[in-house]
Amino acid sequence: MTNKHIKLYLAGLYKQLVWNTTRINNNRSEKDIFILTSRRSGSTWFAEVLSTNKGNKLVDQPLSVYRLGLGDYASIPIMESGQFISLSHDEQLMLKKYVQEILTGERHVNEPWKFWEPTFSFNINRHVLKITDASSLIDWFSREFDAHMIYLLRHPIPQAISCIDRKWSLTSKAYLMNKYFIENHLKNGLEDYSWDIWNKGTKLQNFVLNWVFENLIPLKKIESLKNCHMFNYEENVLFPLKTIDILISKLHLSDAELLQNRFYKPSKNMDSGTKAFNRLENINNADEFKFMIERWRKRVDNKEEKKVMKILERFELDVYEAGKLIANKKYCNFK
Repeated sequence: MTNKHIKLYLAGLYKQLVWNTTRINNNRSEKDIFILTSRRSGSTWFAEVLSTNKGNKLVDQPLSVYRLGLGDYASIPIMESGQFISLSHDEQLMLKKYVQEILTGERHVNEPWKFWEPTFSFNINRHVLKITDASSLIDWFSREFDAHMIYLLRHPIPQAISCIDRKWSLTSKAYLMNKYFIENHLKNGLEDYSWDIWNKGTKLQNFVLNWVFENLIPLKKIESLKNCHMFNYEENVLFPLKTIDILISKLHLSDAELLQNRFYKPSKNMDSGTKAFNRLENINNADEFKFMIERWRKRVDNKEEKKVMKILERFELDVYEAGKLIANKKYCNFK
């Protein structure tokens, strides 16, 4: 075992010690919150805002096979590219048991461990689960758990660029090899169309197709789910105070000032030292936030934008359109 592995092992033991000795699930007076989304959607920022509310405990990506310990890894179904698209009966039972153990405090996964920070809550009355690998199961989560479901979106181009910049891999193959997904969502030539992009498309086209696959099912089902609230990154950026008002009203949050203060800070996943990070560090009002949703236009011209957005059109998704920075009105909270 190398020194690096020893340090990781000891760090894991320390975190487990903190989790097992500092958290008390003694109230449970409020419904838990599930945030279902994709990578680089502003979900860390959004989840950190929600977990700022006293008594809310953030559980960060509890289904990510790339971030779990051996004990947790063996307790969930293992999916292609880590994507939960469809589940067998046994897999449903396995996943439900795993999530229930998190919600009851029997299992601790990717929780805050810096107990000296002011936002750390010792007494827990609900959990905030940020899940980036299972938006396709949004109706299953809604049915199986008495919780608030939040579905979070971001424009596909900046989200794709962010994944590309980090040299992250595509998850598209998991969908292209999933029998349920193919039979239900890749009809009328869409399977061949998707493979054509996979084999011949640009990197940006492939990551936008990736966005489509990860969001296709929840976008089709969201309107039928009564306990699910939809938000998009662009509105959160442009109208933070209005977003906070909705969160307080729908999720029964209480610490409006804390939430507002957290909205004006970069997330822990944002690269420190970058121009965007330094600019965010000095922002004091909502108007100055606008650059966060516009900066991708410097890297994608109109011709390329129209080309990649045709992928959404091919899948009959009207949530974002070429030439527009924010989602169409019917997908927004503020018209």
